[in-house]
This record gives sequence, C-alpha cells and structure tokens, in this order.
Amino acid sequence: MASAQIINCIVCKEPVRPRQQGLQCDGCFRWNHRVCNTGISLEAYRAAVNEGAEIEWQCEFCQHPDADSTMEDVSLPDPPPAESSLEDSAVDSDLLPQQPPETTYHLVQEGTIRGMTKLVTNTGYTYNIRKRRPNGTIDWQCTVRRKDHRCKASVIQRDGEFFPGMHDHNHSGEFGVLASTLIQARVKQVNNY
Repeated sequence: MASAQIINCIVCKEPVRPRQQGLQCDGCFRWNHRVCNTGISLEAYRAAVNEGAEIEWQCEFCQHPDADSTMEDVSLPDPPPAESSLEDSAVDSDLLPQQPPETTYHLVQEGTIRGMTKLVTNTGYTYNIRKRRPNGTIDWQCTVRRKDHRCKASVIQRDGEFFPGMHDHNHSGEFGVLASTLIQARVKQVNNY
C-alpha cells in the first residue's frame, strides 16, 4: 500500500481525509473541506458525487486574486483518496488532476530579515544559507527552525543547480511565499536608496 500525501484544507489547515467531502479549487487545485466556507450544500455535493458531475468551485484566494499572490506559486497536490462507499465509474483522464510541477528554485537577494539571500521554491518552501563550502557549494536549510517544529529539509546548490537533501519537509508549503518574499525584498531595496 503506497503512503498517501497529507493534503491540508485551505481554510482550517487540517488534513482533508476520505469521507470528509473535499473540494478541489478550479483555480489553484488545492483542497478544502466542503464545510469550511465553500457555500456548497451537502445535498448539492452528494448529488454531484452520485451523478459523477464536476462541482465548479474556487477558493477565496482565487476568487479575490488581489488579496494574495499569483497562481504560479502554488503546488498542485495529489487528490485525497476517494470515498469507498461510492461506486467507481469509468473516469475520464481529462478530469484527473495534473501531476505537480517540477520544483523550481528562486534566489531572492535581500530576501531575509537581515538582508541576506533567501532561496524560495515554487512549492511554497523557503531556505536560508546554512553553510558555504570552499568549493562553491552552498548548503541551504529550511527556514522552519522553531524548537517545537524543526524541519530538517535542505537543498544543496552546486554549480548553479539545486539538489534536494535527504529529508522531506515536515510541514506544508506556504501559499504565495515567492511573491511575498519578492515584495519584501523590493521594499527593502527601495528603503535603502
């Protein structure tokens, strides 16, 4: 049995599990519990599931894009497991969610509080420099470093290429972190002139 990726609700940040009536946003492809401010009634949800119909729905972030960042900063998670109480009908391959994009890395000059370079991914993770090696290799560490929630994820930068470290993140990525980091860096640059 393959291990399932934990997918957290956009609103309550709790995992969206089977039988919890999850909805996937048509804009950013993230998941939300039906009961977490979707406006979709239980009757409408059940009718759509029983008929195999698609529910057209967008989260608050996609309905009001000015309130957050661009959609290119969002990772596309796998859908939660389907409910076993419903019969599986033939699934059109066009309706299946697309695979998450390949992780891309962005170096943001003056991206940290102290004005240092920050590494940001399109999947919502940020890193600061842990170590610069004499051969030019840079070891980056995840910025989630609190004592109660220390993330051991890392990235190695060698000759302009980025390689993920041995540990995965123990938390989800932050929506819009690339855009917010770029904005903060730009504000610092403007204030320094």
